[in-house]
Amino acid sequence: MSRRIVAIILLCKCLAVSTLAQVNYAHVSQSWNTNKSKHRIPFYDIKSILPRDAIQPIYQPAFWNKREAEGKYKPEEPVVIVQIGNMIKAYPLGVLSYRNVVVDKLAGTPILVTYCPLSHSIMVFDRKVEHDGRSSELKFGTSGMLRKSNTVLWDHQTESWWQQLTGECLVGEYAGAQLKALPYSLATYGEFIEQNPFGRVLEKSQEVHFPYSLSPYYGYDNPEKVKPVFFDGYPSQRLPSMERVIHFNMHGKEFAYPYREIASRGVLNDMPGDNFVVLFFNEEVVSTLDEKLITESKKSGAINVFSTFNEGNPLTFRKEGKRFIDNETQSVWSNTGRCLEGDLKGKQLKPVVSGTHFAFALLALIPECHIYGETEVENNINPK
Repeated sequence: MSRRIVAIILLCKCLAVSTLAQVNYAHVSQSWNTNKSKHRIPFYDIKSILPRDAIQPIYQPAFWNKREAEGKYKPEEPVVIVQIGNMIKAYPLGVLSYRNVVVDKLAGTPILVTYCPLSHSIMVFDRKVEHDGRSSELKFGTSGMLRKSNTVLWDHQTESWWQQLTGECLVGEYAGAQLKALPYSLATYGEFIEQNPFGRVLEKSQEVHFPYSLSPYYGYDNPEKVKPVFFDGYPSQRLPSMERVIHFNMHGKEFAYPYREIASRGVLNDMPGDNFVVLFFNEEVVSTLDEKLITESKKSGAINVFSTFNEGNPLTFRKEGKRFIDNETQSVWSNTGRCLEGDLKGKQLKPVVSGTHFAFALLALIPECHIYGETEVENNINPK
């Protein structure tokens, strides 16, 4: 399986790579103008796989409106939805599977939309960084390096190296700096455009022709047969390595919820760290790592997390069919947290900043996570 994934990376994604001789599986040896005297991790933790930006980021994204996108994307294709103020955009996972990074601006905010297929880590960040008393707007690319089978990004300004899953700078001038994660939601393109008829979706690249409807990682989404690729050591036994989890931070504490726990309920009302939240499970979202044709893949689902406060009082939710209904007003809500019918129609639940990942990567990089369903002892929490 490892050789097959390597071949997929080389042949399907990295058009800039012409020979296997360019791939180096040893420790970092690329030519960088990085200040390596500043580092937060041992260098042996990082593996160099490809030249920088061999996986070509999108640096100047263009977008289609509903009419322009008609027929370009199928309704069932999964998308990452980012909203700031009244502006909302969708970034299809099929495109992100090949490009990994989109450098963009939304409502004046410089954003970074990222996806690491090997760890199935989806994260959105603010590209403006506050560090050592100065503020900088950074431009990011793909370094060709991995840590714990998770992408290492690089910034063009200082060539510092950043962990995609956590947003932390690992090596370079910004070592120790932290990108601010931004909220996003996962849904199908059909759901996005139905609820946001004036929304815009990432245009398929015209300068380079990628088969965006095909998965370059098909067959990787098989927890029973597949092991993490390029992962050194032994993955945590707290969860199956390839299980999807949703992760977020609440007032300094890390929480992770396995997809299977939420899928079995459809909706979960919870109080992590004494905060009222709800987790909505959307069963319609397909995997980008299963079948060769993404739209024929299994439905792996998606989880979106929201604060439940409405005018100072928390709401609680139940799921009936595909409808989310609050018990207090009987209003109907979408899986992206918008009220569609009832007394609260037009209201939007406040999204919780979160990320979707495979469990092995999250637990390797943030081992202190509290996992929903574990006992306090299993979570390494001192019982009260």
